[in-house]
Amino acid sequence: MIPVQVRVTKKLMELLDRLIESGAYSNRSEAIRDSIRKNIDHFHATGFIEKVVEKTEQDE
Repeated sequence: MIPVQVRVTKKLMELLDRLIESGAYSNRSEAIRDSIRKNIDHFHATGFIEKVVEKTEQDE
């Protein structure tokens, strides 16, 4: 995996830690990966990703 550094608000980190404490995730990395995956799935379902890829290919 590729390491990525991000900055989040204190409130967001507190909410993330609550999810981990509840057992929903085992650690921050797992929770963040799952959130990114779900967000990408959402954009894919709405067709947005395909539009971006299509535009990128047209620009090349």
